[in-house]
Amino acid sequence: RTLRRVTPGGVVDSLDRKIQLAGVNTTAEFLLVSKVVLAALGYFGVSEFFPDELLASILGGVVGFLLPDRLVESVANERQGKILLALPQVIDQLRMSVEAGVGFEAAVGRAAKAGEGPLADELRRSLQEMQIGASRSEALRHLADRNDVSELRTFVAAVTQSEEYGIPVAHVLRVQADELRTRRKQRAEERAMKIPVKMVFPLVLCIFPALMIVLLGPASLRIVDALS
Repeated sequence: RTLRRVTPGGVVDSLDRKIQLAGVNTTAEFLLVSKVVLAALGYFGVSEFFPDELLASILGGVVGFLLPDRLVESVANERQGKILLALPQVIDQLRMSVEAGVGFEAAVGRAAKAGEGPLADELRRSLQEMQIGASRSEALRHLADRNDVSELRTFVAAVTQSEEYGIPVAHVLRVQADELRTRRKQRAEERAMKIPVKMVFPLVLCIFPALMIVLLGPASLRIVDALS
């Protein structure tokens, strides 16, 4: 708590946001203590091996101080990526349930019960909020606020507007499902187009030199023998 008081508010808010996105059971206070402890261990641990290298000790302290941030950020990115991948399938499930005559809350309950992963956990939490008295719009807005997925925010905004303007939810879900499938296809095509560029450096640095050695090595040896 002392570290939280002396730490700038923006840093603490950033840590709280990363913890929320990562969905881990920890607090900003624990991360602050971990940063200080790991920084001290990194500084004094490196100084034991390099007693005359002040720069190495400082670098070890900096790495230890930043390590908790990077770990939580990595978990948060992985979790948000899983939510993005699972979202089109979940919306399809909601659409089929609503078109079959099931209410929206019941459809959310079915999707949460049948699904696995962070998105299913978030849906269960939103369903619990609805059951204790929160409106559908409030629960969905809380769902969007707890995560950092633009497609999820778009879906929440569309469902909320459909409730406000009386648009059938089934129609909104159908449009959202089609749009998300299109976006997923575009992301896959974009990644596929980046593969040749990413393959250039491994080819030039690893494969081509080995290939040249295998092909030209014997010929080079024969040329050297002939000239000698």
